[in-house]
Amino acid sequence: MSERPPVSKRQAKPAGTESAAKVRPPSPGKTGRMKRPAGGKKTQKNKPVRKEELQELEPITPFARGVGIGVKLAAFTAVVVGLFMGLQGFLTFTITAREMDEQIMDQGVQIVSTLEKTVDRGFWVQPSDPEAQKPRELLISDWEERLRELVESNGKIVSVNIMEGNQAIALYPRATPSYFPGTKRTVGDISIYEGSLADSRVRRFDKPIRLGLEREEEIDKKIAELEALEGRGADAQKQLEVVSRLRTLTGARALKGTEEFRAWREEHPRPTVVSGAPPSVSIYVQASRLDELKSALWKRIALVTACGAVAGILLTVVIATLLTAPVRQLEQDVKAVASGDLGHQTPVASRDEIGALTHVFNIMIRNLQIAQNNAAERKSFERELNICKEIQEKLLPERIPQIPGFDIHSHYRSAKEVGGDYYDFIVIDQTHLGIIVADVAGKGVPGAMVMTMARSLVRLASVRNVSPADTFKKVNRILAKDIRRGMFVTAAYMVLNVKTRKLRVASAGHNPVVLYRAASSEIELLKPAGIALGFDKGTIFDNHVKEVEVQLETGDRIVTYTDGVNEAMNNESEEFGDDRFHDLVKAHARKSSKDFVDALVGALDDHRGDAEQSDDITITTLAVVEAPQGGAAPMQDEGDGGDAQA
Repeated sequence: MSERPPVSKRQAKPAGTESAAKVRPPSPGKTGRMKRPAGGKKTQKNKPVRKEELQELEPITPFARGVGIGVKLAAFTAVVVGLFMGLQGFLTFTITAREMDEQIMDQGVQIVSTLEKTVDRGFWVQPSDPEAQKPRELLISDWEERLRELVESNGKIVSVNIMEGNQAIALYPRATPSYFPGTKRTVGDISIYEGSLADSRVRRFDKPIRLGLEREEEIDKKIAELEALEGRGADAQKQLEVVSRLRTLTGARALKGTEEFRAWREEHPRPTVVSGAPPSVSIYVQASRLDELKSALWKRIALVTACGAVAGILLTVVIATLLTAPVRQLEQDVKAVASGDLGHQTPVASRDEIGALTHVFNIMIRNLQIAQNNAAERKSFERELNICKEIQEKLLPERIPQIPGFDIHSHYRSAKEVGGDYYDFIVIDQTHLGIIVADVAGKGVPGAMVMTMARSLVRLASVRNVSPADTFKKVNRILAKDIRRGMFVTAAYMVLNVKTRKLRVASAGHNPVVLYRAASSEIELLKPAGIALGFDKGTIFDNHVKEVEVQLETGDRIVTYTDGVNEAMNNESEEFGDDRFHDLVKAHARKSSKDFVDALVGALDDHRGDAEQSDDITITTLAVVEAPQGGAAPMQDEGDGGDAQA
């Protein structure tokens, strides 16, 4: 049957079909052509602009000048220089004060540690041998003389004390205060206080004096431990460890048991502790030099900051005078351009930044002229692209065939203004309907052009031809010669006998056709052999393309789609996937075709989220429903194949 002229775009659609979406991509897709506004008028976007609608240039108006650049620059420079100098001085002051503080700290710690090691423990610990004991009064007199020599030989030490609890037993000089205010810090076992002494700021370093009785105490503990182990017959290995430690402490390598070690202790009694108060040593180190340094630094910082700010102001005034003259000239040139003179060029009078600014300004004016021309070209391209979009939409079926016993529905959504997917319904004769879904390798205008070629060739090759494989062969012989290298078309073409419900399927390298069997509630994948259209000019393609035939039963559903469905990605680059698609087909297969497609599209949109659509999406489905009494009516051609109606 030959094709008739297309049905008028103003003809009403059959009941139950969706109206075309006017805006994409926010629209859910389309199932037919986009309609023009009522009356066939052009949209406002393509309406020519009349001369009286052009906007006039804004005139140059006087400008109320304020504070000049020179004054602003001088003030700004003064502030910046002042802040910089102040920051630099503050950092210098902080670092110097910290270093001085650390020096005083290290000296005090070193002196008090050395003094603690040299103090005679005879103040508090007397040996058991009376002949080795020294009178306490003699020790105090001797150490006060030593402390005096230490203070007089070191100009930073103010006073030194040897303490017994809170009582000084040896000190120099006698003016050491009994009360010392300040903040306490610790370095190991040394306590450090900050305060004043005789109108001078000092630091006090206190260190406890170790009496060296740790060894004697450990010997007594180990002897008691060995006695306990022998008393309860403990592990011999443990006893050997204690004996070994006692031998090391006492130096008596021949001793073995508790009795022998106790005898050793009687021969070597512990020294006698004279005083029960904990002894310590205190020194006072002069720290007033740090205050003097801080005061001197602050004065120098203030002087340097003030001099820097004044110098910055003077220098800025000179610079501003040199800069503002060419800037004022550039201001006049900008006014000329703002008045609409895009041919105006500013002479470059210097090789500095102002000259570079003038050079870039001239380039900007020339680029503005180019941008105006490009805007006009872009507007022309957009107008042509809209025309291409309208033409492509007219090539899609305007109406979905309404065949008794079958429920058909389609969804199409392009990724760009024009796409490379297409679907079509072709009336072959009164009992055969062709259904094709194709995907061009490419999007945009090139893909749309190849799609248009493929559609025309399929319609020509399908005339009175109920073999989908033979139709593909005829299409490929022509398309492979004219298609651009690197482009190809994948397609799934089905021919349905509306009376016998037999379906012939051929594939040109396309996604498998999904067949849902109502009897088993399972799906079958129809994947006849075949390669994409345009890869080969004839022999190889003809040998590979095959077709299969299936018998459809009541409740069965056929689904064809493009890879924009199963390869749809979300923001995490996760594909929708074949398994998820097949599960959705089984879950919604018993719905009406429109509800079925809406469920699939909704699941796709939920998966994609706010990610950009990466490929065109096309879904076509056919479900077998109960035929009316008397069998299916023959099909009639009411215009182009896309307008086929039962």
